Amino acid sequence: MRVQRSSAGPSPKRSTIPVLVMATVSLTPAMCVAFVAPAVSQNVILSACKNPKSFPSACRPQKQKRQKPNSDSACSSLSPYTPPISKIGKLDYTPLLPNTSNAFLNQILYTNDAVFHRRALLLPQTPTGTRPSSLADSAHHATNEAQLFRMFINMSGLNEVIDLTDIMSEIILYWCSAICLVNTLKFDTINDKQFTLIDNSYVEITEESILKWHSSVEFLRRDLQCLARIALPMFTQIEDISRQFRDSFMTPEEMTYFLILSLIEAMIRCSKNSGITRERFQPYMNRLFTSMKQYYGENFSEDSVATRMGRIVMMLPLLNELHDLLGKHRSLLQLCNWRLEHLDNENLYSAFHSMNLSDRS
Repeated sequence: MRVQRSSAGPSPKRSTIPVLVMATVSLTPAMCVAFVAPAVSQNVILSACKNPKSFPSACRPQKQKRQKPNSDSACSSLSPYTPPISKIGKLDYTPLLPNTSNAFLNQILYTNDAVFHRRALLLPQTPTGTRPSSLADSAHHATNEAQLFRMFINMSGLNEVIDLTDIMSEIILYWCSAICLVNTLKFDTINDKQFTLIDNSYVEITEESILKWHSSVEFLRRDLQCLARIALPMFTQIEDISRQFRDSFMTPEEMTYFLILSLIEAMIRCSKNSGITRERFQPYMNRLFTSMKQYYGENFSEDSVATRMGRIVMMLPLLNELHDLLGKHRSLLQLCNWRLEHLDNENLYSAFHSMNLSDRS
C-alpha cells in the first residue's frame, strides 16, 4: 500500500537515495521503487532490464563471443549469458558440469553454481566471502541481481514454461528473499546472529547493528529509534526462520531443488490464472520430481526418501513467511521516505501498523 500525500502546500523534500529493503529488489518495468544506484536514472534502469544494450556506457556489458553448445552435452539447453556491467570483461570462472547420471540435477546444479560465481565476481572480494552490510551500498548490486535472476531462469528452463512479463517484479522480489536465505545458509552466518543479503554482505541481528545499518542512509537517521522498535522483532523472526532451515540439514542438491520449487510455487501464486499456470508447469514438475526420486534412490536409504522429500515441501511456507517479513521492512522504509515532516516517531509507528492491517484485509 502506498501512502498518499496531500497536494495542498509545498511537497516535502524527498531523499535522492533509493529506498533499500534488505536486498529484496526488483528492477522491471512494473516496479516504481527499486534498488537503483543514484548515478543511474530509473528510466535508464527500467529500459535496461528490457534491453541490456540500453545501459549507459559506464554500465554497458562488453561483447562476448558466444560458443555453440554441444548437442551431446547435458547442458545443451543452457542459454549463453552476457554479464550485466563492464567491470567483468569475461567470465574468468567456468563451473564444471556435474558428471552424474541425473541429467536434470546436473543442469540445475550447473545453473546454481554459475549464478553464484557470477555474483561473486561482481562483488568486492573478501577472505570469508562476506562483509558487513551498508544499506546504501547494496544499491550498487541491484541491477546485477535482476540480471542474475534472468540468467537463472534462462539456464534452468523456467522461462520457457510461462511468460513472466506481467509478474516479473514480484518474482524477482521473491528470488531476492530466497537468495538472502541461501546465502545465509551457504556462508553459515546465522551461527553468529548474522543475516546475509543478496550482495553477500551481512547485518548482525542486534539492536546496535540494526541502528547502525539503517543510519547508513541519510533520510532514515531521523527515524532510527522507531526503525529499531519495529525492525528488531522482524529480524528476530528472520533469525528463527534461518535457524530452522539450518537445522533441516539440507544437502546442496536438496537446496537447489528447493530453490526451483519455491520459484515455481511463487510463479503459480502470482499468475492471473493459477490453474492454467499449474498445468503448464506439470511437465517440468514431473521432470523435477523424477530427478529427486533418482537422487534420493542413489544417495539415501529407501526409508528416508519420503521424509526428506516431505521436509522440502514443508519448508516452502517458511520461505513465504520470510518473504513477507522482508516485504514489511520494505514498506517501513518506503513510509520513512514518503512521510510528511510533521509526523513524529509515534505517529510513524502507528501508520506502519495501519498499513499492515489494511494489507491483510
